[in-house]
Amino acid sequence: MVNPKIGILIQARINSNRLPGKVLLSLPQIYGQTLLDQIVRRSLAVQPQSTVIIATSTNSENDQLAAVAEQNQVALFQGDEDDVLARFYDAATAFNLDIIIRLTADNPFIDASILSRILQEHIAQQADYTYTTGLPIGTNIEIVTFMALKKCYEEAKRPEHREHVTLYIRQNPTAFNILHRDLENPLYGLPTWRLTVDNETDYALACALYLLLDNRPDIFSLQDVAQLLHANPALLLINKNNYQKKYFSSLPEELTEAVQMLQRLDFPRAAQILAEQIS
Repeated sequence: MVNPKIGILIQARINSNRLPGKVLLSLPQIYGQTLLDQIVRRSLAVQPQSTVIIATSTNSENDQLAAVAEQNQVALFQGDEDDVLARFYDAATAFNLDIIIRLTADNPFIDASILSRILQEHIAQQADYTYTTGLPIGTNIEIVTFMALKKCYEEAKRPEHREHVTLYIRQNPTAFNILHRDLENPLYGLPTWRLTVDNETDYALACALYLLLDNRPDIFSLQDVAQLLHANPALLLINKNNYQKKYFSSLPEELTEAVQMLQRLDFPRAAQILAEQIS
């Protein structure tokens, strides 16, 4: 594909069960910039030619995100609230995109330099879908071509596939050319670290990190975050008890995770009974 049109779609909405209105919370708390502003700022650093789009829903509460888009001089697209796959497909169609980088508005530590590198690999390998693992929670990367997104839109019928944009690809790997990059490296931090904002303690950690790091002319990197947290591991105690919601490809996989969770929460007998039932 020669000179593909690249779009960065930031999945955002005001309504959030765990931390309502989080995308408009100040980050850090004493600054004027919001969580969404910071993510847009990082998106704009990925590639000058990319189109950055805040992809939200048509619910009236999300109309206020238009101000964020206008202030940052990026685009706004409003689509279906629950069918997020349709929202992404419609946005990609409206902006005539060839390649879509999927970001979410609760991940303010995405690293533009890593994303740029993975984007070039995605293009060079002519992948349908590229994803990374091994980075801290909230900093991994997803890239999908328009044709793969179109295939998902036309074929995916289950509710969970409509709610989660790339889940259909993950669960049907033989139908797509998938590129996976494991980036686990202490220089970038540990994959168990939570660098996402789902609730109040996640937000507290994000504010602390931005206060300590966002005082330089350039955008701080994931390596900067990792260096700080390796030197000050007590910061990780702020949100260490939070659980990251996962999506499973099968019931046995979900039950296995349930056993592990029961063990972590010190319910050994319940964990043993469930493990025996699924073995």
